[in-house]
Amino acid sequence: AKEFGYDSLADFETKSKEMISKNKSEEVENQFRNHMIEKLIEKNQFEVPQSLVYTQIRALADDYSQELKRYGFNDQMVQSAIVSQLEDFKKRANTQVRAGILLDSIAKKEKVEPKAADIETEMKKMADSFGMEVKQLAERFEQNPRDRSNFEYRVREELTIQMILSTAKIKEKK
Repeated sequence: AKEFGYDSLADFETKSKEMISKNKSEEVENQFRNHMIEKLIEKNQFEVPQSLVYTQIRALADDYSQELKRYGFNDQMVQSAIVSQLEDFKKRANTQVRAGILLDSIAKKEKVEPKAADIETEMKKMADSFGMEVKQLAERFEQNPRDRSNFEYRVREELTIQMILSTAKIKEKK
């Protein structure tokens, strides 16, 4: 345990249990959020601009491509993997675009806007997840205003989801 940076075997066991509990809690929360978004989409059907769906498909494919390349896949292998995942990308893109439009509409209607403290909290979380200082992330955002704008949009979306969840009437199925 000490070779891996723990004070003792008991420290390792305690921290492992905490990590497992935290991961399980996050998994349950994510499932709940996804279910809520699915229901929101289900109850609010509308036509989606195909240009937005195509843009999102491209973004999903690009992210997947970069991930595969990090694992050593060559261009031919990446292309084959993307083709095999295309239907999944289409479904996910459609859902993501619908969710984004709905959440944006709700945020506007309910006047959800992130405060400086919300931005700061989320920047700290993001910096921690990337293993960097908040100052470094802030500098990166200064150099890339589009990334900053996308980040603030995601914070607003998250606040909207939290607002929906806090006001939702939840029924438990047996």
